[in-house]
Amino acid sequence: MVEVPLLFESGHDYGFDAIAVTFVDEAIQRERELARPGMSVEKLNTILARQTPRAEKKRRATYLFDTGSSVAQTHKEVAALVADIRAKGPKNEP
Repeated sequence: MVEVPLLFESGHDYGFDAIAVTFVDEAIQRERELARPGMSVEKLNTILARQTPRAEKKRRATYLFDTGSSVAQTHKEVAALVADIRAKGPKNEP
């Protein structure tokens, strides 16, 4: 398991078996981002304009996590996915 910021934007195909994408309602995302130190509306708009659109990221994902709920709920969903992957064991190579 690896975390790759800007995975889709990098243009590289790393050959992952699966991709998990987190997302949240745009209004919540903007609120969270604008609360960061040094963030402005202009800076945020520039950052978002350079990113792959949310719908495209969701389309390309194997797993989706809506982070609009509580942190505890997101942790629970991620833990369930990790447990499921571990239960399946490593992929067998041909």
